[in-house]
Amino acid sequence: MLKQVIVLLAVLMAFACQSGSTHDQKQATENTITTVDSTGVPVLTTSSNSLSKQLMLVRTAHVNAEVTSVKGYQQWLLPQLSGVGAYVASELQNNATDAVNTTLTIKVPVQYFDMLLSLIETKTARLVEKQVTSNDVTSDYHDAKNRAQTQLHLKTRYQALQQQATKMADILALQKEIDAIDEAYDVAKGTSKYLSAQATYSTIHLKLYEPIIVAENEPSVGAAFMEAV
Repeated sequence: MLKQVIVLLAVLMAFACQSGSTHDQKQATENTITTVDSTGVPVLTTSSNSLSKQLMLVRTAHVNAEVTSVKGYQQWLLPQLSGVGAYVASELQNNATDAVNTTLTIKVPVQYFDMLLSLIETKTARLVEKQVTSNDVTSDYHDAKNRAQTQLHLKTRYQALQQQATKMADILALQKEIDAIDEAYDVAKGTSKYLSAQATYSTIHLKLYEPIIVAENEPSVGAAFMEAV
């Protein structure tokens, strides 16, 4: 009897999770509207029962630019980042004989992404390459959040069954199920947190290139004589 109850609980909770996800997707499709945020950038939102759910976008830019001085550019850039709550997550320097190369990975609050990207471009000597992508993770985020919530409900049911169980074999079997639920919850919760962080802070991969003018060597006396001959 206990095994039948466990199977029934698992089926019911899985159905509830799938139904909730399908309902969220339907509501998002039917109630999508376009608004404008404080920076004037169009933002898609979904409304449901007077509650708004903002579309979550993971925005990434790859910029390759030539500058007159990498050091000088970085000295100018750092205060600009601090002013909008952005920061340098990583830095890679590579000095060659003909150029100074520095690659910066910048994390910036999504609301300042476009503004900072435009500011970065204006201070370069030459924009070599630029690529911007936007990845919609709204459904993935809410699916993960729903899965985590479902696992919590399922754990409560199993714990109630465990308290009622009298046989050690049943108690151990239920604990095994609870441990599996905890693991599934951690995965879903971690996924939702990761996607939320990715959508909150956008990423700019900035590669700076400073060409070095190499002076030609003066010809030796012997070479000059041979050229004269």
